[in-house]
Amino acid sequence: MQKSREEIEQSRITRKLLQLKYQEEILPLMVAEIDKRIEESSLSRIYQHLQSSDPFCVVSAYRYNYTKQKNKIRHKKLESAVRKAGYGYIPMLAFFKEDTPPYKESKEESLFIPDCTENVGLKLGKEFD
Repeated sequence: MQKSREEIEQSRITRKLLQLKYQEEILPLMVAEIDKRIEESSLSRIYQHLQSSDPFCVVSAYRYNYTKQKNKIRHKKLESAVRKAGYGYIPMLAFFKEDTPPYKESKEESLFIPDCTENVGLKLGKEFD
């Protein structure tokens, strides 16, 4: 038995509504849960490194005198430089209080680099100062 045009159209509309519901309601919840698990996993990995005696570095390419766009570009270059140096990294947000007036609290994207030697950390810090 063939479906009528009306049944076919109703089926198409129902499918479209289900797709929209998925995109607007279900998918954002899934992404939020994945983000939460990634954050928890990253925090756990950082904590393990802090508890060990292995060296690590925390480096940021963000500077107050650059635009947000320029800082994002610098951050991507830092990620590439870390990989090129043969290291992995864990993305993180660093929070600090600026040391010049008005002493506001700031946050910036940073990289936690496990097993990073002091020399490599200093080199990256100077390169992205």
